[in-house]
Formats: sequence, C-alpha cells, structure tokens
Amino acid sequence: ADVYHNIGVLFNAKGDYDNALVELRKALEIRLKVLGPDHPDIASSYNNIGAVYDEKGDYENALVELRKCLEIELKMLGPENADTASSYNHIGVLYYAKGDYDNALVEFSKCLEIELKVDGPDHPNTALSYNNIGFVYKAKGDYENAL
Repeated sequence: ADVYHNIGVLFNAKGDYDNALVELRKALEIRLKVLGPDHPDIASSYNNIGAVYDEKGDYENALVELRKCLEIELKMLGPENADTASSYNHIGVLYYAKGDYDNALVEFSKCLEIELKVDGPDHPNTALSYNNIGFVYKAKGDYENAL
C-alpha cells in the first residue's frame, strides 16, 4: 500500500493527476482491507486524494475527501492535534479558493483555536492561521478585521 501511495504522491507532484488518483485509490483500498476505516494511514490516503483534486481545481471532490480525513483525525487523534489543525486549514483553503469566505473563516478559526492550544501564540503555524483569517476578511472587504 505504501508503494502505491508514494507513487501516487509522485504522480501528483509531476502534475499527472489521473494516474495519481489511480495509485492513491489502490493504496486506500489495500489500507482499508488491512487497517480498517479508522486508521491514521486511511486519513493520510484521503488527505492525499483530496490534495490531487485540489490541484485539479475540483474543490467539491477535494472537500469530500478532506472531510473524510478530518473525521478520522477527530476520532483517532482528537480535536487538539496538529494533523487535525492542518486538515481544518486545508479545508479552509479550499473554501477560500471557491470564494466561500464565510466557511473559509469557520475552518481557519477552528485551525487557529487548535494551533493556539498545541503550538502557542508565537509559533509559525499560529501566525499562518492569523494570516489566512486576515486574507479572508480582506477578500470580504472587511479591512478593519483584516488587520
């Protein structure tokens, strides 16, 4: 499964999204059989499949896959985990790319809340969350909150 997964990641890096999806889905199928549905490696598979859809500009399918990833992370890793925060951030980026700024703000705020607890106020990940929230407010024309 790891070999298929790694090949899929490489295809994605090359911009060969269709082959990336084929390989990543092979890895997911094997992982589901061997590990069951609630393993962190399953979350990783969904995350990487979502990333391919993101690269393709297919934000709806990317959101579906990333929500599956997040569901597993919340169940297995908990709500105060760096991987969980990263998933909220990625989902926020997708909403931002779609122009759905209200949902982007919700997701970025969840990410920030975790980052503050896990990494503290001075960590680069926390700064990135503040930056993303600022960009959403700017896109909404709310310059006061953007600052």
